[in-house]
Amino acid sequence: MGVIRFYEGPEATQHYIGKLSSDLSQTYDLSLVSAPIPNEEALSCTLIEVQPGTKIKLFNSHRPSEDEGYTEIIVRSYVENKCVPYFNVGSSDEQVEVKIHKGKGEPGKVSRIEVHSN
Repeated sequence: MGVIRFYEGPEATQHYIGKLSSDLSQTYDLSLVSAPIPNEEALSCTLIEVQPGTKIKLFNSHRPSEDEGYTEIIVRSYVENKCVPYFNVGSSDEQVEVKIHKGKGEPGKVSRIEVHSN
């Protein structure tokens, strides 16, 4: 089972604050009390046993809007264990691509997460 583990600091250097399954396509509103991860605290994550084709979208608003900015993490090939060090910096390698989609708000402040499993 694939897991996305979230951390307070960049490069997974500070407190571990929660995890999500990468095997279920789901949307998480982090402004809710029942949210699995605290609102606007996640700054990095690690991907563990994540399948290719998985897409993770990190939004800075818990309410969807057309001009909203977001960060998209696209898993290109199977990931055993990999850190996504920043949510506000684009990057790409053979396993994972991080895309920054400009819009309203500041990328990197995570208030909503959409996981699209393959």
